[in-house]
Amino acid sequence: MKNKTFIQFATALIIICATQTAKGLAIPTSKGDTDEYYEALGIANGPKARMGELHMLSLKNAQDIIRQKMAHTYKGVIEDYIRVYGNNRGTDIDTKMERIGKQFINVLLNDTREIGSPEFTEADQDGNVTCYVLARVYKRGLPDKMADYISGSHELEGEIEGKALREIIKQHFENQRVSDVYPFSPRVFIPGMQQLYKGSKTKAALFIAGEAAAIGGIVACENLRASSIAKLNGTHDSSAQRKYLNDADRRQNLRNGFIAGAAIIYLWNIIDGCVAKGEERAWTPKVKMCIIPQTTGQSAEIAMVLNF
Repeated sequence: MKNKTFIQFATALIIICATQTAKGLAIPTSKGDTDEYYEALGIANGPKARMGELHMLSLKNAQDIIRQKMAHTYKGVIEDYIRVYGNNRGTDIDTKMERIGKQFINVLLNDTREIGSPEFTEADQDGNVTCYVLARVYKRGLPDKMADYISGSHELEGEIEGKALREIIKQHFENQRVSDVYPFSPRVFIPGMQQLYKGSKTKAALFIAGEAAAIGGIVACENLRASSIAKLNGTHDSSAQRKYLNDADRRQNLRNGFIAGAAIIYLWNIIDGCVAKGEERAWTPKVKMCIIPQTTGQSAEIAMVLNF
């Protein structure tokens, strides 16, 4: 009878755990931005009686995260545009573009799409629940909408080259890719620098410390070997000569071992820097040369920018 009761208790416990696990799996998880959309997970905590407000607050939190991402990308748009058209103009185009761009982003985020339904945790002992909302803003058509909004602003009327602005916005938003694969960089030839750039701080510290320790070992062993050779040449005692000779050979072997270790760590650093993946980040292809015609009053000009 006791065994039967124990089995029933264990079965009930397993069912409860499985149910809780299933509920946990229902909570949305943001996979990050992709080439097609920006994505963010909004979270809010509060009384169970105010679940509607928590839903809206979670959505607002997700929107704020996406807003920061888009504002960061748009900052690159302003920098590229001003690099071509902002020199010697004596205007505040960049300030106006930043303000109007933020207005557009706010308008766009009012139509943010939720992915699925909001998820709520069970109420805790204080009666509070946590709400999770996954929000997404698609990039398709976004560059044209942004260019039309900014070019059509009364503040920038006659001051913006609409066609050029549209192309720069497309370059930053539409052609942007999100990847954890990094291009080759000369940083790989400096131990730990490429790993640090990729966001692998622990790995970078290990490569730097390992290479420094190996080089320190080489220097120390070579100094000790040279000292043994000097002592060998300074004595005529055969037993002392054998001792110093053995010391010199042993320290030479240690030095060679440290040299091999330093070479292995250095090569490993280069290979890891080239092939290892890093933190996901957005990549925007850089235009090497851009030639754009423009008109100013009664004259015509050609603007050219070179990126090295």
